[in-house]
Amino acid sequence: MTNDSHLSITDAARAVGVRAALALDDATLSYEELHRASRCAPSSRCIVGHPTVETIAAIARALDDEAPLAILHPRLSADEQFRQRRLLGERSLPPGTAFVLFTSGSTGEPRG
Repeated sequence: MTNDSHLSITDAARAVGVRAALALDDATLSYEELHRASRCAPSSRCIVGHPTVETIAAIARALDDEAPLAILHPRLSADEQFRQRRLLGERSLPPGTAFVLFTSGSTGEPRG
């Protein structure tokens, strides 16, 4: 890997290629396959996190792109997801920063 301060699926794919990178109940992907999946993943600021290849690929893409990504809990209602996405859409994040929303867990309203 070329840059120790940056996690890169691209670098891992070059370095270890066919070694297993991800094992889920229904799929095992090599670093090369995960890299290809991440390049096909939509570039998004916010996703609903399910234990799927698509979710992991979106996270890998955000890491490679050094882009902010919020992962919403899959049990949030549609209204709660909308509120969280609206809050995230109003924020501008400088490169290299993280943004954490703490919620009540039941209403989805920010607490801190």
